[in-house]
Amino acid sequence: IQESSNSNIRYDNAGVGYVYGNREGELQEASMMSGQKTHNKTETWYYSTEYTYDETSDRFTLSGDIKGVLGSELSDDVVGLYTCFAMSSLGMCQALSHVTNVSLMTQGNYHLVHFKYITYGTTTKKKAQTNTNDSTIKAYLDKWYESHFLGSEYEKYLADAYYCNDRSVLETSPAFNQLGYGAERTSYRLYNNRKINLKCSNQNDRFTVNDEVVGNGALKYPIGLINTDEHYVAGGNENNKYYLFTGIDYWSMSPSSFGGLSSDVNTLGKSNYAASVDNSRGVRPVINLRANSLKLGSGTINDPWRVL
Repeated sequence: IQESSNSNIRYDNAGVGYVYGNREGELQEASMMSGQKTHNKTETWYYSTEYTYDETSDRFTLSGDIKGVLGSELSDDVVGLYTCFAMSSLGMCQALSHVTNVSLMTQGNYHLVHFKYITYGTTTKKKAQTNTNDSTIKAYLDKWYESHFLGSEYEKYLADAYYCNDRSVLETSPAFNQLGYGAERTSYRLYNNRKINLKCSNQNDRFTVNDEVVGNGALKYPIGLINTDEHYVAGGNENNKYYLFTGIDYWSMSPSSFGGLSSDVNTLGKSNYAASVDNSRGVRPVINLRANSLKLGSGTINDPWRVL
């Protein structure tokens, strides 16, 4: 997903990331279908032949020939028209929908409207993956760090090793175009992909504090989240007996796809690549220790490693 909760970049791949980019670029239409909406047969939605866009408010408005269509009267006549999926001809939207086709359901009180988004947004993957703004979960972890580590005697044991927020795209997926920018449907490497890779191929995705040789130097504090590769290595997806099992859902650091999905660890201890970022999940902070930090213990369950 999209790991940012900022509604301003909800319709752009720039919103994907532990630290995410700005939705800057130009007006553009997605190259393939963005999704579908349920048009209830008892509701009237408005469709138009043209639209206007106001850059100051970042909103689209229907114009030209505007007509209201009752859901029960929906037909192929709306294909090629524009809509905000609003029940008012004055409705405005940040992402305009260009109707590609309709599915007329024989059962149920609805029909389906398929569309491509038209938005103002990024035009390159490099721009979309610029690390500019803290995600909600990063801001939460930074605050937790300040409460538990900052200025404490334990802070000296922490290492500036990187945390991987892998935004490399999955090369093969027929439902996505893999462009990684704007409103293009994009699946990232860990979308339904069980091949472990601990290298974190893009330096831009290796989050560090001061290290800009191996990492990106984009962190305020040396804290992050586990990623899906690390979860597999720890024994996840094999059973619920491994040491990271908690019985509750918690987020990982791995994005899944642009379309509202991220990765988490579910109540069964399994990695879930289709978790909606609108859902509520737990947070399990991760820190890295310096190599010489472990002073006591043998590393067993009865005698764990300890820093003091």
